[in-house]
Amino acid sequence: MYGPTLILLSLLLQPAPGAPATLADLLAQPTRWADAGHDVLDAAVRERRWTDVAQAAVALRADATGEDAAHLAFLEARARMETGAPGDLAAAAALFEGAAQGVEGLRPRAWWAAARCRLAQGETGAYLAALDGIPAEDPILGEQASRERCLARVTAATDGDDPAPGCAAHLDRFGEDPDVRLALARAHLGAGRLPEAHAGLIRTQVLHPTRSVADEARQLREVLEAAHHELRRPLTAEERLEQGDRLYDAYRYTDALAAAREVLDGKPPVGSPIWCRANLLGGRTRAREREQTKSMRWFDLYFEHCDVAAAANAAEILFVAGRAAFKATKDHRCRAWLSRLVANRPDSRFADDALILLARLSLRDDDPKTARGHLERLVGGIGNGDMAPEGAWLLARILWDEKRYDDLLAWV
Repeated sequence: MYGPTLILLSLLLQPAPGAPATLADLLAQPTRWADAGHDVLDAAVRERRWTDVAQAAVALRADATGEDAAHLAFLEARARMETGAPGDLAAAAALFEGAAQGVEGLRPRAWWAAARCRLAQGETGAYLAALDGIPAEDPILGEQASRERCLARVTAATDGDDPAPGCAAHLDRFGEDPDVRLALARAHLGAGRLPEAHAGLIRTQVLHPTRSVADEARQLREVLEAAHHELRRPLTAEERLEQGDRLYDAYRYTDALAAAREVLDGKPPVGSPIWCRANLLGGRTRAREREQTKSMRWFDLYFEHCDVAAAANAAEILFVAGRAAFKATKDHRCRAWLSRLVANRPDSRFADDALILLARLSLRDDDPKTARGHLERLVGGIGNGDMAPEGAWLLARILWDEKRYDDLLAWV
């Protein structure tokens, strides 16, 4: 009778016409309470009158059984948690835990709420036990529960408890997380696995260079290397470039460019994968800094010595370089790189953007005929099509400028 859907809907519905004015009136009249108790509870939940919610839920639960009793226990626990009165947190936690064991549909939410209560009381063991009740597969709370379980177990690790597998499983399932990455390194450190801890600290610095965990990882790494000189080493060129890519993504262009230059200062073989990645990072960074002319030197070296066709993101590389050349008025480079993109990757999401730039380049060179060809190909459906409206407008403008009014009307 009191399923989760009804509870959620009760937060949105207006009060039932004719509902009693006060809870006390109803509780003094058992016959009326039996008829209207749920309406009063709905109104109290909706209006966030948590003291009334607790009283109503207790009164209703006296005659409820099965799932109804579990749902009412959940509401009473929520009310006790919200009021925050002395002793209410412990009572709320116990109610939540009971509701979690009573109804499967309530289980993740009830365990999560119980965990919050236990954490507020400083009961780490009970807090972790409540989090353990939430399966990682839960689409709403699974990831957060897994994350908190990892961090809490690392902080409260005891002899015989190794939180590292749980933290590693979280990263495998849910992807990169800076706090979990550092916690995993700390877990290895606490278990005496020094090489794994050292590698984890480096990984934290590489993957999250702009986060506070990077400074913490650096400090721990320095202490660890001071005590164990055999672990000391600089970042590899591969790690430095990966760090540079992360810095670029975080708009830290000066630091990203420094990473590219540092790798090249190590004299990797010209045309090697590391050399190509460093030059590409330098070109992309200069272009993002709006230093289009300076980016040309980096891009020229890249296209002269590297096989862009073999790159997984070849279309993006060609477009970024071509757009930089367009802005730098390096027309020959722009035309060569963008034409190569359109010819070799016509289905990429950058193809229609490239055609727009090629058309604008032709118009800049006073060549409307070539521009028309690019735009007709664009409007004909190349690429992902999001630039088609701009292409149609440019094409119409060209026809107007050429006084080809019949063609313009036919086109429109």
